[in-house]
Amino acid sequence: MIIKTTKELLEKHKKLIIEFVKKRVGRVKGIDLFFERTGKVVSRHILASGLKSVRLELEAVKKLDDPDLDDIEDLIKWKKKVQKKKFDRYNKKDVVVLEPEPFGIWVIGDPHLDNDGCDFDLLLSEMKMVQSSPTKIYASCVGDLNDNWIGRLGMLYNNTSITAEDGWKLSKWFLSQLNWLFFVGGNHDAWANRAGINPLSWLCSLTSVAAYGEDEVRLEIQFNESKGKFEKIIIQARHDHKGRSWFHPTHGPNKESMLDGEGHIFVSGHIHSWAYLQTEQRHGRLTHAIRLKGYKQIDSYAKKNQFFTQIHGASCLIVIDPQKKGPSRINVFWDLESGIRYLNSIN
Repeated sequence: MIIKTTKELLEKHKKLIIEFVKKRVGRVKGIDLFFERTGKVVSRHILASGLKSVRLELEAVKKLDDPDLDDIEDLIKWKKKVQKKKFDRYNKKDVVVLEPEPFGIWVIGDPHLDNDGCDFDLLLSEMKMVQSSPTKIYASCVGDLNDNWIGRLGMLYNNTSITAEDGWKLSKWFLSQLNWLFFVGGNHDAWANRAGINPLSWLCSLTSVAAYGEDEVRLEIQFNESKGKFEKIIIQARHDHKGRSWFHPTHGPNKESMLDGEGHIFVSGHIHSWAYLQTEQRHGRLTHAIRLKGYKQIDSYAKKNQFFTQIHGASCLIVIDPQKKGPSRINVFWDLESGIRYLNSIN
């Protein structure tokens, strides 16, 4: 009988091969000895492969049985350090400290700047209103800055008037125009990522974005205590909050607001539809569940899949008056001009 593979050799005769390794039996002498002990024929190549495999396995076991304590201690220290960094990043909560005065947060739905279906007239008009407001308005976005078609989807650039490079030029310009509070990445943004490279994160680092998250931003807004004590505001922003309901368009962010336990504003986009729900959770915590439509007004994907396209809800303005209490402390406006008018009136 002939042993045909290394796998067969080790499955049926591993104990004997271990014995050969321990007694330093080489492949030449081993062929005859193997036949004497088993009555089977094994080639020099297969026996050599089996001896090497067992030898490496025994060396690894020996290292584990007799560790270098200094190396182990260094390894554990390093693991603990890396673990802490990873845990801190995973449970990251950004904090900003603002003056306790009325301010606005312009929350921008999926822009898709490089898509020909993006309503650029609306975006530029709203941007101009925010830039010219005498009262402080911060910008924020829930992701999908560009289409970033990749792989087989790359052919979709044949249907657009600009290139991917043009899209990144628009992105850099867009981020440079506003005073950013937070920016969360979307699925289209993630498509541009490579090993160790995140273009959107890099662009955010070049501008005034206070908080960036690839999947989620959890932002705690505190207020200057030199002018008194004011309750902090916690915002959780994601590209999408999971959960859909035909009867409840804010189901995803509202579900998160119920489970979260401490947040006040829960905002997302992704599905290109808008809705809003203000409610009171347990113990008097008022929450705002917000879903934004974004600026992609012409959407062939939505038409193909029979999703109806809404007209409003591309963005909203959240007006916050830190000195007020109850429902009037946070107000959400879907008409940007009306929201800015209200903000300026209370400042």
